Amino acid sequence: MKNILKLLLYTVTAVIFFNYQGSLYAQYKYSKKSKVEISASGAYFFGGIMPVNLGELNFVNNYGFQGAITYNLMQGAAIDLSYMYVPTELRFRDFQNYGEETKLFDMDIHYFFIDYLYKNEGRQTVPYGIIGMGGFFADPKGDSVGSEFRFAMNFGGGINVYPSSSIGLKFQARLLVPFYYATTTVYVSPTYGGYGTGAGTLLQADISAGIIIKF
Repeated sequence: MKNILKLLLYTVTAVIFFNYQGSLYAQYKYSKKSKVEISASGAYFFGGIMPVNLGELNFVNNYGFQGAITYNLMQGAAIDLSYMYVPTELRFRDFQNYGEETKLFDMDIHYFFIDYLYKNEGRQTVPYGIIGMGGFFADPKGDSVGSEFRFAMNFGGGINVYPSSSIGLKFQARLLVPFYYATTTVYVSPTYGGYGTGAGTLLQADISAGIIIKF
């Protein structure tokens, strides 16, 4: 009986010791990980549709650029500052005129966010979820309508793949929600067009792929 108790005591002591050593190693390993990551990506932007009186506004899909700085807070959690630029155009589809589309103007769209990332960290692949708040800035070309800023939110997810200790690949998809206006009017003339807005939302999205550099 005494031998069995000794064996049990030695076993429990060994388990506690190795578990403690493993925990210390995991903490040391994470402390040696890169805290900052910078990424640059090509993005495809889905502009979305905004219903208006007797028609709808079409933010035309297009390619853009996306950049981000990520700071790893702890195991499985990070803060991300991101920016996206997309050149596009705004079109009006007139339901009274058999759905005919009229180009209103070219515009540049800028998105910027501060996000929280929840990571499921593995050895070389890191899937993650993302949610955050920021802003949407639309900069029309020409003098027919002024620039507009709106608060926005985004959420989505992606996966990072690290073939080496300093370089990675990033694949991401997000839903973008600028807080737009529900009472929208459109005006068009032979020489210019524009729109005015009053509260509501516009659903947009993007998918992107790029390179990560770890510091």
